[in-house]
Amino acid sequence: MILMEEAVAAFQSNARGSSSISRRIKPSKGINLKKWVKEKKQRRKEEERLQKAEVYAAVSIAELAAALAAIAAENTEASETASLTETAVASAAALVTAHCGRVAEAIGAKREQLASALNAAVASTDTNSIITLTAAAVTCIFLILSLSSNTTCACLAKLLEHLRNIKKQKLANKKSRAFAVAIS
Repeated sequence: MILMEEAVAAFQSNARGSSSISRRIKPSKGINLKKWVKEKKQRRKEEERLQKAEVYAAVSIAELAAALAAIAAENTEASETASLTETAVASAAALVTAHCGRVAEAIGAKREQLASALNAAVASTDTNSIITLTAAAVTCIFLILSLSSNTTCACLAKLLEHLRNIKKQKLANKKSRAFAVAIS
């Protein structure tokens, strides 16, 4: 019985592509060649989808790290007597951001994509933006876990739900403030 990989190699090496070779191939494990090729294409699609999700997650985490580094730097610059701890935290946050950027590039993110995300993160450092960036990063990780067929962590699902609840509460608070202003 010929192995499936050998059969495909033999089929590809045949320049004329005659159908006589496909008649001689005996499927291994009860899978015919057409089904095997279809499964191979499906597997390749899933791997590409997972790789894109990993890139997006790495960029999202780098974006969150950049926003946190920008906040740490703002806090250090805002106070005239910045303590050594605040300066160290700002430096460490910048180091983490740089490392996350390198990891994102190593995974496959393009420099333009990464630069755009980091610039946007540095520009938006308010509370809602940080919550949104955190939720996006957690969602990306959640997506990777589901795509890679790993069992999703209950703690990750709880964190995602918690972030969604915080965002809902923020929106409800804004609406109630707007309503109070409209009444008065």
